[in-house]
Amino acid sequence: MNKKNLFLISSFIIAISVTLISLTYSFFNIDATSQKEEIKVQTGTLEITFSDGDPGFNKSLEFGTSAEKQFVIENKGTISSYNKINFEELINTYLEGSLTYSLSYRENETEEYIDLITNKNVPTSKEMSTQTLADNLTIPPKTTYYYKLTITLNYLNDVDQTQDLNAILSTRFLLEEDSKDYLNQIILSKANDENVKEYSLGNKGEVFTFTHSETSQTTGWTDEERTDFRYIGNEPKNYIEFNNEIWRIIGVFTVEGENGKKEQRVKIMSDTPIGGFPWDAKETKTTNNNWVKSSIQNMLNGNYVEQGGTFDYKWVNLDNAQNPFITTSVKGLSKTARDQIALTKWYLAGSSSDQNLGADDYYNRERGTLVYSKNDTNILSNVGLIYPSDYSYTYAYNIENTCYNNGYNCVKRTLSWLSKESSYWTIFATTTAQDRVLFISLSGRLRDGNDVQYGYEDSRNTSYYRKIFPTVYLRNDIQLKSGIGTKEEPYILK
Repeated sequence: MNKKNLFLISSFIIAISVTLISLTYSFFNIDATSQKEEIKVQTGTLEITFSDGDPGFNKSLEFGTSAEKQFVIENKGTISSYNKINFEELINTYLEGSLTYSLSYRENETEEYIDLITNKNVPTSKEMSTQTLADNLTIPPKTTYYYKLTITLNYLNDVDQTQDLNAILSTRFLLEEDSKDYLNQIILSKANDENVKEYSLGNKGEVFTFTHSETSQTTGWTDEERTDFRYIGNEPKNYIEFNNEIWRIIGVFTVEGENGKKEQRVKIMSDTPIGGFPWDAKETKTTNNNWVKSSIQNMLNGNYVEQGGTFDYKWVNLDNAQNPFITTSVKGLSKTARDQIALTKWYLAGSSSDQNLGADDYYNRERGTLVYSKNDTNILSNVGLIYPSDYSYTYAYNIENTCYNNGYNCVKRTLSWLSKESSYWTIFATTTAQDRVLFISLSGRLRDGNDVQYGYEDSRNTSYYRKIFPTVYLRNDIQLKSGIGTKEEPYILK
């Protein structure tokens, strides 16, 4: 057989449909043409663009060569779009493995493509069938992604491919959007309108909207990407069952994951502490406030994530010079819980003072570049602690203006669901000394020093033991099984 014979991928028509809230909108169902003008079709919140003016995919290939099709999907909505692409009405009579495909994407036209799928077999089917091409495709709100599909005709070693000379590949694509079961979509569907800026006028049980200014570490982010959805006040419906425990949902945030990809994720925090530990304490008695090198970060992203259950945590109590080592039993994440969280960029910048800082001030400093000495400004990891801004924003929209505008003077702890019955650590370090980290005191104040004047004796040093409430971001494809977010009926994940 002459494997250089040309063949035509016949009837390879892109006829994309989108299913939105139980409705189906047909983009097109036409034969390939030689048009060169851009074809742009919009329905719902999605817009598909073919810059070559050809909605079909008709290419001639030789064995060992590939054909490409590029298309653009823009999400014009205000919430993330969750999609999958199917081979619809697929007929592929080529030998198994003769045809493979790869799918890649990029966030703008100047970047390199990032592989989503590489060298996967095009499913074989002698009769029309529906097969998955790619799933879990997420497009953030007000975002455009550029896709490239590559079909390759392969040489198969020691295989007679004579039948491929008369084989057929015929298909159309179906792009489906289904957000009804995704946790972050359910939370956002209940969100207060973005124009609600008064707590008493909104639904106190659901999230409120906050749009932020650009910071040093969010340069180039769109307004939508800099918009958070947060549970505030002291009576939100934000209870969730996670790790066979009750956790609380802080909100929905656009964050950066692996490869810098931005997507909306749900951020949750344990409702009970795993114990009281130093932020950083070592035998050398030289403590620091660099989160990346801290003892608590190493534990949370080490045994807490990896052990799959309860483990013994050996830590250093520098107040007891004669017997400084203490071992505490800690319940870590189960394998199921570990599979539900995502690597996320955590911001580690700080401030030179803990005074006269409000929620917006903390937010900007967290994502800034000011740190002590040469401390890290961010880390990609699974587990962290809350930001001071997470706490301060719970007092927003006239819940309590002093706490919102100046966490140092906040003493109305009962008005925030993030106030606890003990002081606890945040992830935020100060920049004027190597051993200071902000904590939320028992009085409700954000401090990096003693709280004696309010009757609560707290040490400022990172070696002091305070409660630890692990905080994680859930994968954006996590789906909801049941629940309404109340303490009695928490959200339960699939």
